[in-house]
Amino acid sequence: MGKIKRILPLLLAMLLIVPLAACGSGADTMPERQFFAMNTYMVIRAEGENAETAIAAAEETVYAVETELEVRVIAPTGTVSRLNAANGAAVSASPELIDLLKTAQAANAETNGAFDITLYPLSKLWDFTGTGYIPTAEELSEALKLTGAEKLVIDEAAKTVRLTDGAQIDLGAIAKGYVADRIAADMKAAGIARALLNLGGNVLVIGSRAEGEPWRVAVADPKNTENVVGVLAVTDKAVVTSGTYERFFMDGAVRYHHLLDPKTGKPARTGLESVTIVCDSAERADILSTALFVMGEEKALEFWKQDGGFEMILIREDKTMVITAPLRAQFEETAGTGYKIEVAE
Repeated sequence: MGKIKRILPLLLAMLLIVPLAACGSGADTMPERQFFAMNTYMVIRAEGENAETAIAAAEETVYAVETELEVRVIAPTGTVSRLNAANGAAVSASPELIDLLKTAQAANAETNGAFDITLYPLSKLWDFTGTGYIPTAEELSEALKLTGAEKLVIDEAAKTVRLTDGAQIDLGAIAKGYVADRIAADMKAAGIARALLNLGGNVLVIGSRAEGEPWRVAVADPKNTENVVGVLAVTDKAVVTSGTYERFFMDGAVRYHHLLDPKTGKPARTGLESVTIVCDSAERADILSTALFVMGEEKALEFWKQDGGFEMILIREDKTMVITAPLRAQFEETAGTGYKIEVAE
């Protein structure tokens, strides 16, 4: 089979947001750092008396979290890598990591299993970071036996975690949000009142732009990632998107993307191309963008109505954008894209 590996160009993802966020303000003169970490390009900008120091500290925080949480060769000595290799033995974990794992378990419960950090055996099987591979039904069945939130056992008293029955975890669906919230808290404590964190397309903004206007964050067109479907105006918010275009491979005309359904072990087929979440916490937005994509439009809207605390844009395969009503006034669509807009009340 002629499979072609395709990943959204990470630099493009970065550039889609930064120029729009900086346009027409003093934001483009803010001190900044650009660097590569967590397998993506990142940009951190801040303004204030301690901006340079805060940005340098933020970069170091990213590297430290990457070492702790990464499961691949970049950090084989990190806690998560050691946990995955421990064959069921308990591994010492920091209070911060234990809290993060508890958050992931709670998210699994509240989304009825749609958010699941134990899917690493399935992700490896599909080989999304390599050339791509379509598993057989038997291979999927065997890999599914290694997954399940109940296989992660946390002992807070002993400050240890362990994995049972051959399970392994991957925190890729929460890590960038987690580190963004940590950096934002540190920056605010250091007196930074205005900043932009763009961690590979996971965006968190502190305060407003120089003139007191909202930041402008682009939403990518999932059918043509060189374009944007519109721009969100946000202040003190996180904006996180999960989509079929981020990491995938092609087999003929079929796209196999990395957003797996924990029930089937296959890429989730829900009629959605992407989910964008806007809320106060980048970690929460990271979780929900993945979980609600897997849940699909109907359940995602039910969750929004019941849960509250966030807004969203769902982009369907039929080029329709479903925008929650409170967010509609903050979204300026791009002319000529051919997308229709529906407002969810």
